[in-house]
Amino acid sequence: MSPHIPLDTTAEAHAVQVAAWRKMTPAERVALACELSDNVRQIAAEGACAADTPSTATTKFVWQRSA
Repeated sequence: MSPHIPLDTTAEAHAVQVAAWRKMTPAERVALACELSDNVRQIAAEGACAADTPSTATTKFVWQRSA
């Protein structure tokens, strides 16, 4: 089991999650990583769009082009 258990997760829940990851094929892991990356980009873009700063227009453009 991984020695790095998140502080908000029980050891049992972490073990279940790690077991699920280990059952995944390499392609499934890549797909999951891509999905998580897309989610982070979307969350960041939404945060940038909601921000009221001078760099907001540039940030919106950059994030929208990378999505």
